[in-house]
Amino acid sequence: MKYLFILLTLIPSFFLSADERQTQAPLQATLKVSTSNVMPWGIQKEDGKHQGLLVELAREFSDVLQEPISNRLKPYPRVLVDIERGSSDLAVLFTSPHSKNIGHPLGLVIEAAIIAVSKKHHPVITSLDQLGDERIAYVRGSKYGSAFDNHPTLNKTPVKDMNQGLRMLMRNHVDVVISADQSIFYSIDNLGVDPSQLKRIYQLATAKADLYLSKNSPHVERIEEFKAAAQRLKSKKVLDRIFYHRDYISREYLNHESRPIRDDMEAILFGNGLSLASVR
Repeated sequence: MKYLFILLTLIPSFFLSADERQTQAPLQATLKVSTSNVMPWGIQKEDGKHQGLLVELAREFSDVLQEPISNRLKPYPRVLVDIERGSSDLAVLFTSPHSKNIGHPLGLVIEAAIIAVSKKHHPVITSLDQLGDERIAYVRGSKYGSAFDNHPTLNKTPVKDMNQGLRMLMRNHVDVVISADQSIFYSIDNLGVDPSQLKRIYQLATAKADLYLSKNSPHVERIEEFKAAAQRLKSKKVLDRIFYHRDYISREYLNHESRPIRDDMEAILFGNGLSLASVR
């Protein structure tokens, strides 16, 4: 009888606790972002802090949403896997059929020219075929368009990043570097290379990158909210500030501190009579 009394007194409190749990709002999972760990897009410094253009974008996106975002830096192929599996919610991906298969595009983030750069005495070319057996450095895992990606005879040398590629070019270990213009411009400044010693010899393509929401994300029902946040960044010129107004060229080569990076590079690095089309 004593044990029955104890059991009867516990039953109401058990159901009260269950009822309280049911009425409690579920905790919202923290948004997870995957970012390519190649500068200028993203890198972890020695002090553990993250730095880079896409790191800055994630922070701005977090501010607009007014909620924290967990950012993880990984090689670009693993970023794609994260979005495909839903282990990350958001990432900036180059637009492609595969990107659209695994994620919902939320808005254009950047358009970058994919360019080939060599020493200043290298002739300008009109086709990749003209490179023959010249040694070409490119960032491992990157896609630069079918003309380059599927070319059967190009002598390609994969590198960790454009810092490594540019060092190899300056030491004559490769003849040409190919990458997004932002990556090459950053490395020129980061390594202190005199841009007047270099020349753009060819533009392969213009690559576009969108912010994508994983189709397997638990936040997929918030897609319209995320699209509105991305549009707000664009309308407030945050994207322009992050991606197009950077001090990547050493001070002695700048005419105006706030000029868009492409204006300076066209006048300095690419002073070869060729026009670098604006991609903004």
